[in-house]
Amino acid sequence: MKITKLFFFSLLIIVAASCGTKSKKGAWTADDKDKFNKEMEKAKSTLAPNLGDNMQKFIDCYYDKVQANYENFDEANKDEDGAKKYAKDCILSSIILSTP
Repeated sequence: MKITKLFFFSLLIIVAASCGTKSKKGAWTADDKDKFNKEMEKAKSTLAPNLGDNMQKFIDCYYDKVQANYENFDEANKDEDGAKKYAKDCILSSIILSTP
């Protein structure tokens, strides 16, 4: 009986710990990263003419900046001014860094 109780108690702790996983600045969950990637896929057609081969550098830069400054994707997605600032910074750095 003690083993059964111990098993269920251990299972309860594992389930509770896994349910508590949520994004934080600098460490987004896979779900938030997936949301980000889906939005970038939608934006690629608009950005591609300006970025060309630098598209992935831009996406990597932009992801790093928003993940570091927002708790999760939804928070980042609400801040249009911040999005514009980080996008501008990343466009400039991805173009400048790739210039020979």
